[in-house]
Amino acid sequence: MDRKQKPPKNITLLPAPEFITAVQNRKVQLIDIRTPPEYDAKHIRGAINIDLSCFDSFIEAFEKIEKTRPLYLYCETGRKTEKVVKLFSKMGFESICHLERGIKGI
Repeated sequence: MDRKQKPPKNITLLPAPEFITAVQNRKVQLIDIRTPPEYDAKHIRGAINIDLSCFDSFIEAFEKIEKTRPLYLYCETGRKTEKVVKLFSKMGFESICHLERGIKGI
């Protein structure tokens, strides 16, 4: 039987309404990990674009982000953030939230 591994306790998957409320009402670090053209076409107000497809500069950018402040991430469909949140947990981020179904789910 194939068991899905549970994410670390500092990682939370949020549905769109909760995610939007949280980023509007709290001081969080909101990061869009899509490409610049995707970001330009549609993004959540206040989001910073850090392109996952340029992995070396992506990791370098995240090394400069505050690890103690909540980190809110989203991509197009939620698949990319689902993969990278564990990496961010290992990098020492204390609180990581990602958008269920990505920006398409809004």
